[in-house]
Amino acid sequence: FIIDYGECLTFDDLYDVAEQPIEILDWGDVPESERDTIMPNFIWIDEGDGENSMKDVRDFCARPRSRCHPLHGGHWIFPCKGAGGQQIKGVVDERTREVSTDQGIIKFCAYHVSHHEFATELYLQRIAKHDEIVAALDLMAKTGKKLPLIAPRLHLMKSPDDEFIDELCQEKRQLKKVKGRLRYVWVDPSGANDYGDCVKYCLALWHFVRAAYGWSQTEDDPPEEGQKKQKERDYMLHKN
Repeated sequence: FIIDYGECLTFDDLYDVAEQPIEILDWGDVPESERDTIMPNFIWIDEGDGENSMKDVRDFCARPRSRCHPLHGGHWIFPCKGAGGQQIKGVVDERTREVSTDQGIIKFCAYHVSHHEFATELYLQRIAKHDEIVAALDLMAKTGKKLPLIAPRLHLMKSPDDEFIDELCQEKRQLKKVKGRLRYVWVDPSGANDYGDCVKYCLALWHFVRAAYGWSQTEDDPPEEGQKKQKERDYMLHKN
């Protein structure tokens, strides 16, 4: 669920937003005893491409305030970046960052996110197959039968503005020859795509933290039928 979006002009503005509880306007049928205080507890910030931007982000993540969550303590703000090719081994890789401060050397995690993995999930699955996903969910609700899904449904906030939609839709693929073979590859967007990157990071962040909520697929569980088909389609795509 993408519940809100916007811009923080300074790092302190980010603190002002992230350290405040999220206001729930309608709890629905949730019992009052289960209505906990909800606020961000794990934040990624894109390191960017330039050295100055990267240093600023890492310095911010090393601040004492970034390393002590206001409710439960502990480091909660981390740098991340999209990566591809030899830059990344898995879907989300953990790296170690070191920052020299007045308190000494501060070590913390940074995260490399597979651009191919989450661009494919966002654009080729959640968006391109939206109607198919919604139809399957509606049928399951009516019949009670479990059907394979290509991907979970993407939920956006109500009435996103044109800027959000424009940046979300900047990513494109092109057929290019790679090592003598034709492949569809993601190309650098021609325009701003910060909001698109943010949505991909949200998907990657959920992939990373979902085990903490008990929603992780165990190694003994076979992949769902939809997942098998997607892997086959990707494999055939690479072979062509």
